Amino acid sequence: MELSINGQARTLDDAAVDPAMPLLWALRDVLNLTGTKFGCGVAACGACTVHVDGQPVRSPDHYTVTAPATPGAFTTPVRPLASTHLLLPVSMKLLKANSGPTARLTGLSGSDSRELAKAGVSAIIDLRTGSVAARRPDPAIKGVKHYVVNVLAVPRFPAVRAHTAMAARAYMRKLNTDFVDRAGRRRQIARVLSLIAAGDGPVLIHCTEGKDRTGWLSAVLQLTAGASRTQVLAEYVRSNQYRATLIETAYRAKLKSSGRTAGQVQLVLSRLQPEYLGAGLDELEARYGNISGYLTKGLGLSAATVERLRERLTA
Repeated sequence: MELSINGQARTLDDAAVDPAMPLLWALRDVLNLTGTKFGCGVAACGACTVHVDGQPVRSPDHYTVTAPATPGAFTTPVRPLASTHLLLPVSMKLLKANSGPTARLTGLSGSDSRELAKAGVSAIIDLRTGSVAARRPDPAIKGVKHYVVNVLAVPRFPAVRAHTAMAARAYMRKLNTDFVDRAGRRRQIARVLSLIAAGDGPVLIHCTEGKDRTGWLSAVLQLTAGASRTQVLAEYVRSNQYRATLIETAYRAKLKSSGRTAGQVQLVLSRLQPEYLGAGLDELEARYGNISGYLTKGLGLSAATVERLRERLTA
C-alpha cells in the first residue's frame, strides 16, 4: 500500500499490516512515525490527530488503514473512587464498574467502600466465574448485598485461540453473539436482571475488566431503558477511554515479547470496537426482533419483571 506522508512516499507492507489496523498503529509501529500519540483511546482528546487530505481526523476510531468508521457521541458524567480508579456515574440507577487497571473490586479501600455506601449502593453483582470470584473476592461492605452470577455459565473464562487480528475480531464478535445464542448464558443474564428488578437501590455490576460481560449487560439495560442502538454502541466503546493505559501497556508488552502479529491480536482483544457488540445486537434482532423479545422470549422474564426493571432504570 502506497501512502504520501508529510510529502514523502511511504509503503506499507500488506503482509505486515492487517486491513483493520488503526491508522495510529500503522504510523507509529510500522512506519516508526511516533509524533502521533495514543491518548484516550476513543478519539476524544486529540492526541491521535492527523491530517488526511488536508482535513484533521483522529486516527484510532475514525480511520483504520483501509476504511473509515464513525464513533458515537453519547456521554455520561463520571466520578472516580480514590484507590481503584473505579468510575461511577454521577447520577444513575445502575453503577457500572468500567475502568483501569481492572474493574474488579479487589483492593477497595475503606474510603472507597464508604463512597459506595454514600452512593446508596444496595447490591453488587459480580459477573466473574465462581473460581475467579473465590480467588479474588469482592470486599464485604456493610449493608450491601453481594451476588456472584457467572454469566458465561462455564467453570473458567474460555481460552482465546486467535493467532491473527482477523481471528481475534471473530472471537470478540462471537463472545457477544453467545450472550444471545447460548441458553446457559441467557439463564444467567436473566438472573442478573431479575436481581436488579427486585432490588430497592442502585446496583453495581462488574466483571474483571468491565468491557465484555459488563458491556453486554450494560447494553441490555440501556436498551431496556429506551436508549437507541447508536447511544448504546457509543457508550460501549467509552470503556477504551477508561482503560487507555491498560490497553497501551498490554499492547506494548505483547509487541515486545511476541512480535507484531501477537501485538495486533492483543490490541484487537483489548480495545473494543462497535462491531463486537453490534454482532450481538444483530443476533438479538435476528432471533427475537427487539430488546423486548430478547427479555421475554430469550431470557424468559415475565412482563411484570420487565416492567419493574424499566421502572428501576428510568424512575
